[in-house]
This record gives sequence, C-alpha cells and structure tokens, in this order.
Amino acid sequence: CESLQSITLPRNLASIGDSAFRYCESLQSITIPDGVTSIGDSAFSYCNSLQSITIPDGVTSIGTSAFSNCKSLQSIAIPESLTSIGSSAFKGCRSLKSITIPANLASYANIFSDIYSSIESIYFKSTGPFLKMAEIIKNNRTRFIALKVIYVPRGSENTYKSHPAWTSYADLFQGYDY
Repeated sequence: CESLQSITLPRNLASIGDSAFRYCESLQSITIPDGVTSIGDSAFSYCNSLQSITIPDGVTSIGTSAFSNCKSLQSIAIPESLTSIGSSAFKGCRSLKSITIPANLASYANIFSDIYSSIESIYFKSTGPFLKMAEIIKNNRTRFIALKVIYVPRGSENTYKSHPAWTSYADLFQGYDY
C-alpha cells in the first residue's frame, strides 16, 4: 500500500486488525467509521504522511504501537469511549503537538513514550485532578520541554491548580469548553 493516500473504510467494519495499514507511508487521511470498536496492534504504524486522525466514539481499545512512527501526526483526539490504550501507541510520533485524553481512560501505559519533547498542549476531559496523569507528567517534567498549556474543562481549573499533585503546573492550566 505504498502509494495509498486516502481510504474510507466500510460502515459495517467492527475492528481494524493488527498491522492493517502498517507501512502505508503515503496515507494522508483515513475515515474510521462509527462502528469500529478496536484498533489493533501496529494498525497504522509507519504511516509517515498521516497528519491527524479522529478516532470515533465507540472505540474502546487501541493496540500496542497502533500509531507508532507516524512521523507527520500532529494531533489526536482520544474518544470518551476508550478504556484501554496499548504501550507505545504513539512512540516515534515526533510531530505530535496536541493530545486529548478522555476522563475515563483506565489504562494508558506509556502513552507519551518517546513523544514528550513535541507535546505543546494536553486536553483533559476529566473535571477531577487526574492523579495518574499528574504522576506521569511530574516524573517526566524535563522531557516535556514544549508543554505550554494543559486544558481542563471550564470550571475545574482551580481543582487542578490547588491539588498538591499539580501545583508545579498551576500556571499551565486553562479552561475550555468541549
């Protein structure tokens, strides 16, 4: 699939299998239908021309290395329905500047693996202090060299700013409507 630039998947598709589009280096855009519930391991790895992707509500799992080494990927919005994300899902996505994290994401092993230095903004959908994510960011503070803003739901800014886990980031929080 070296010359494949775009694709619209069928509406009745339930899952995107392991390595389904791996090494589709010219793939720039893909429309994932609403019926998809899982994206397999390495499904889009090495899709070097892919700049952004919208993962529809209904997707509950993203496999290990699913988007690894998508060198042009700049933003990704993870839907509220997602409950599990495999390790190194975005490893090597060095152009990734923005990521949206849903409120109920239970498993996110190494979600920032190897992309710390490019992330400029993080969008949290949780109104609570999201303590697991605070620990990840705190433990890697020197790696998040480009981080300029952490967006949280409007009205919850003070909840984050005043929580001991987030005090060193208080100046980065801004409210937003999603």
